[in-house]
Amino acid sequence: DVYGNVGEWCHDAGTPFNSNVHQNRGGEYRSTQRFLNSFTGTPTNSLAAFSTTGFRIVRIKESH
Repeated sequence: DVYGNVGEWCHDAGTPFNSNVHQNRGGEYRSTQRFLNSFTGTPTNSLAAFSTTGFRIVRIKESH
């Protein structure tokens, strides 16, 4: 579920992890159809707060 309620704050490969700019992907309830996808990103300052931006925590299970 990447599309709809809030855009998701993503870390893109090629961007330093400690950078203050990340991509906001997936669109939000106010987005036009153009932004309701997982490949269009909007650069967003990670120090700013918006009611239309969230994040998803991902855990990668280590193989033994």
